[in-house]
Parts: sequence; C-alpha cells; structure tokens
Amino acid sequence: LASEPRERLATLRLRAGPGDEGTSDDDGDFEERLAKLRAAKGTTGRGQGGSKSKAKAESGEQGATKKIAVKKKVYDYTGETVFFESRPSAGDLAVNVALGATLLWLPLTFAAVGRYAWVNYKVTDKRISVSNTSPVGKEEEKQTDVAYEEIASVVAIGRGFGLWGDMVVNLKDGSKCEIRSIDKWQEIKAYIEERVKAVSSDPSVVTVEAEPMGFS
Repeated sequence: LASEPRERLATLRLRAGPGDEGTSDDDGDFEERLAKLRAAKGTTGRGQGGSKSKAKAESGEQGATKKIAVKKKVYDYTGETVFFESRPSAGDLAVNVALGATLLWLPLTFAAVGRYAWVNYKVTDKRISVSNTSPVGKEEEKQTDVAYEEIASVVAIGRGFGLWGDMVVNLKDGSKCEIRSIDKWQEIKAYIEERVKAVSSDPSVVTVEAEPMGFS
C-alpha cells in the first residue's frame, strides 16, 4: 500500500512533462514578441541602451566635434597706424576722486582709480584695442582686440560736460566692447564709423585662419 502513492506521484510527474514543455514554448513566443515590440519602439530592457539613446549620444558627439572644429578669425594687424592711444580721461578721475568725499561715491571712486591706473585704449586703422594690466582677473581677458570687420555699430554719449565720454561698440556676433571715460570721444566715434564703412566696401581685406589670440 505504501508503494502505491509513490507510483501515482511518479505517474503525475510524467504526465506533467508535456504540459511544462508547452508552457516553455509559450514563454519563448512571448519573449520573442516582446523583443520585437521593443525593437519597433526603439527601446530595450533595463540596463540596455535603446536606439533613441544611441542616436542622441551620436548626435551629441557630432555636435561637440563641430564645435571643436570651428575656428575663430584672427586678423593681421601688422603695419597698422595708431589714430589714438591713451589712458581713460584724467578729468573723469579727478571728478570721481573729488566726489569720493561722500561715502556713497567711494565704489565709483575706486573704479575710476583702477581704470586710470591699469586700462589703456588704442584705436588704429585696423582695430580697437583695450588692454588691462590689473593683477586681478584672468590673463586671457586682459587684452581685447576688435577688428573693424566685426563691428556692427557704435554708440557714444558725452560725460563731464562733453569733455570725455563713454562708448559701446556693438559687434556682429551680438557681443559688445565697452570703452569708459575716453577723451576725444566724438572724433574717435566718427573715425571708427569711417573705418567700418571703408573696410566693409574693401574687397582686398584678408583674414587669416588661426588659433584665437586674446578675445573680442
């Protein structure tokens, strides 16, 4: 009698065998359909990169490559003729030092003193140059050279009863070059506009492709 349940149990196990194979086949079909569905949607299982993520990664790499490949124009300034070269206006310095007696004006006084001590403006027939010899700041930001080919417009306003003025040079790429407290601002503005017009109509202007020097 004890052996009879064992025989029945073995019979049940043998009979369950074909059913298990059918279940395994169904699971295989389900996994295959699921894989096809994921492939059609461009996704995969967890921990795996889909085609969409791969496409984004490839496009990101291509964009980075394009950015690196872009070179900045470097202009040839050899043989240039200097039209104006000077520090910021001494009149601006004197006014700001006098007004420094009021505590509220002290920040502007310090700015004027530092500007007069370290900043130098130069306008030639090929560029506008602003140099800063201050010991503070990044080294690559202490020299600004703007070629007339890059200038879109110039805006200037007089200060100190018109004895000196401030100037903003708008560039074609949307950036700006600010010139604070410069003497002869009206003459310089007229000269810059004249040079911009002359350069834009001169087909002989040649630029050189090289690594950027300074910034503009």
